[in-house]
Amino acid sequence: MRCESICSILVILLCSLVGRGTAQIVEFEPEIRVTTDDRRAEFSRNTQSAFAVDSQGVLHLVYYVSGESLSPPLSQILHQEIRDGIVSPPARVDRGSVGGGRHPSLAIDAHNAVHVVWHDQRHCTATGNWIDNVEIYYNHKSLGGSFATEDLRLTTTQADHLGDNGYLPQILSAPDGRLHVVWYDFHTNGNNADIYLLSSNVNGEFDLQKDIDAYRLTSIEERDNETSFWTPALSFFGNHLFVLWGYQKGYSGFNTLLSRTVSTDHTLGEIETVAESAGRFLDPPRVASDQRGNIGIVYVVLDGIRFGVVFHYRAVGNDWSAPVRIDNAEHSASQPDLAFDSGGNAHIVWQEDVGGIYTANFAVVDPRNGVVLSRQIVSSEEADARTPAIALDPANDRIHIAWIDAREEGIRSVYSIREARTNIRLWQMH
Repeated sequence: MRCESICSILVILLCSLVGRGTAQIVEFEPEIRVTTDDRRAEFSRNTQSAFAVDSQGVLHLVYYVSGESLSPPLSQILHQEIRDGIVSPPARVDRGSVGGGRHPSLAIDAHNAVHVVWHDQRHCTATGNWIDNVEIYYNHKSLGGSFATEDLRLTTTQADHLGDNGYLPQILSAPDGRLHVVWYDFHTNGNNADIYLLSSNVNGEFDLQKDIDAYRLTSIEERDNETSFWTPALSFFGNHLFVLWGYQKGYSGFNTLLSRTVSTDHTLGEIETVAESAGRFLDPPRVASDQRGNIGIVYVVLDGIRFGVVFHYRAVGNDWSAPVRIDNAEHSASQPDLAFDSGGNAHIVWQEDVGGIYTANFAVVDPRNGVVLSRQIVSSEEADARTPAIALDPANDRIHIAWIDAREEGIRSVYSIREARTNIRLWQMH
């Protein structure tokens, strides 16, 4: 039989499978160890912006490492690139000589410049147990350049209490050149956190002359004195910013997920309840939008004695769709992350606890129909994969997944895989 005939038959078979509902099994290249020393590497608690792919296909990762000393906490923000499978040496992002930077978030703008924010403890003191003046910092580098020799302090809070701290910033780059940074902060009274949003101008420059209260998105009128607004996530929803956060008393248990939209002139929408008993302080919800401005979130829930991962979707102009369970409920599933492809499908990763060892799992979801198209383990048998994160190449939807690996006792290393493009993706029945 001629080659053309064989190819035609294969195309017909593949199309028939697609039409009947298929599972797309993705082949990945062998894993790459990104970090090579014995320091403990960690992604931000919100892995949504732990790494991204620029328009040239270069993968950018940002994480923090810490040593043995905790007084003061000595940690550093590091950035690495993977270009055509070649890993760059780590580059220091923060410029503090004392204290430490933690929980970095990364964004890439239209010119492939890299922007990073984190919370930093360099201004804290031993008297305050090193958590009496945690501030939000920023640094950036242009395409082919290096990070600035002086980082930028975005917050300078001077409340009359020792709990004046900002944590867990997330950064987003807008098409118009603006940068948006969201975080939670105890500025008001030191006990209850609110959500703050700081935006740059179209040149990426921040106006830092205002009091920090000018950036506050929430107020005591929107919560009581016993609760806090935690761990915000940030994306676009149509032409607006979309801010999602947890509402909870204390640090343990599950959140109520709240959200509000913010226009380009910072007009605030109403606070809406997205989900009850969803997401935790140490496992916050992640949010992403597709190219049309539709939005998806992933979060952890408790199903009996096991944790599970849920995907929630909202198209522009519509209400939230019904939540979709992503894992198969065989093991406790947690720490999800997501990204959309150019066709609008959601690509989701999460970790599963298999007897104290964790696997990194991956699924593709059709959000319009609420259907899980595929589900597979993507980490190797040697891996102990924690807090996976996902990013897609904006040019061709090539999938990249990274995680923190604990396979070596006492060491946390960054590992990465990317989708293989040498073979046709394998299609099979769901």
